[in-house]
Amino acid sequence: MHLGKQATWWGAIARVINCAALAYIMVRPVGFNTILLPVLAVLAITSAVTLIVRRPKIARPILIVLISLLVAGTYGTTVGVGNPGLMNGILVWIAAPAIFGTWLLAGDARQLKWLMTTAAVTTVVISLAILLFVAGSIAIIPQLFPAWAQTQLGFFFDPTIVDGIAIQFLGLSTLVAAAPLWLSATILPRHPLLPHRALSATAGLIALVATMVAGRAALTVVTIVVPAVIWIAWRVFSRREPRTMVRSLAPVVAVVGVAGVAGALLLAGNANVTKAFARLLSTFTGEGQSVSDQIRSAQSGELLSAWVQSPILGHGLGAVIDGYARSDDRPWDFELQYHLYLFQFGIIGVLILFAGVGAAIYAFISALRVAPEMAPVLFVAAAGATAMLSANASNPYLQAPGHMWAVYLVLMVINLVLTKRYALAEPVPSAQSAEKADFERSAPVGSGVPEASKGDRA
Repeated sequence: MHLGKQATWWGAIARVINCAALAYIMVRPVGFNTILLPVLAVLAITSAVTLIVRRPKIARPILIVLISLLVAGTYGTTVGVGNPGLMNGILVWIAAPAIFGTWLLAGDARQLKWLMTTAAVTTVVISLAILLFVAGSIAIIPQLFPAWAQTQLGFFFDPTIVDGIAIQFLGLSTLVAAAPLWLSATILPRHPLLPHRALSATAGLIALVATMVAGRAALTVVTIVVPAVIWIAWRVFSRREPRTMVRSLAPVVAVVGVAGVAGALLLAGNANVTKAFARLLSTFTGEGQSVSDQIRSAQSGELLSAWVQSPILGHGLGAVIDGYARSDDRPWDFELQYHLYLFQFGIIGVLILFAGVGAAIYAFISALRVAPEMAPVLFVAAAGATAMLSANASNPYLQAPGHMWAVYLVLMVINLVLTKRYALAEPVPSAQSAEKADFERSAPVGSGVPEASKGDRA
């Protein structure tokens, strides 16, 4: 009894710490490492203590995913000994998986509910902050953010920039995962572990507006495409279930809402939205590419040429390309992350990563089969992870541990499902079954209680 109370007491504290840490990570996922790294350390310590107190089960496929990441990180470290960016690689491929792996394994259903609600509220706060800052910058309203707050939040806005990003904000990259996640939650069925639909819809809609105003091509793509893909996957999965009017109209309303927001901003002459859609068209036509797109095209050739020099073993974490760099301060950083992985890990390391990806896909499908009633939560969490992994192809999002929460969130949900720990509360026996159990316990051995009555096993 004492241990049960201790676990309950610690669980409440751990949930508060987890939610506070997630909120901070979402608002400031990069920069200010003197605060971010201690926050990640507190998250890791809290999760480790929770594992010790509760000793939860671990699903084997999820364990394989985590082991594959750590093995790949260890391999890349071994090959990359002496590389200038090795310590950064160790942080990304060993420290971060250890931290977030512990976090996901320590999660329970109640913590997941709290985390989902915290993420939705934080998404609203981030999106509102972006819109209010931009409105203040173009004198629609008074500027609400003083200079010190702008510095702390990484705000920057310059509407005169022709080729580049006019809006910068540390938390803007969080919307890469958050916007598709909450738009998906809006169009999929309700579930007790998800926030109320009104909160999800508010978070999704305001994040959509903020992403449109920001005008980043990758952000625009995943915000529009990923919820559509998730909805199609959901329809295929639930094709035999009856459709209610609300569930049938929700996707239509969402599509009309997205089109309405985009159309309104285009008609209003928002330069960022115009540039974002122009960059999307250039992806398919190859014409009118921005300078950033041209740099990425050149970068692709450089990384592949460097990989060919050591295709099997790779060059290791933190490797640089002689005579080519995107940043003088961090010459081991590149936008094209999956090209970079091939360059760093070689075929051996990539195969190790593929083993983890395969285990994750297998675990997701198994979770849908084990608990189809958890499908809305699984698909919503998958939306955030899919968006982040997709955007990571052209932007170095996952070079920052602060962006990894979205990927590990879906693994947390899968682990809860496969270990059957996704109920918010233990089932309460009915009065009739409790009365029967009391009768069976009180009956003496050989009292003649029929065998079939003991649990109705006949």
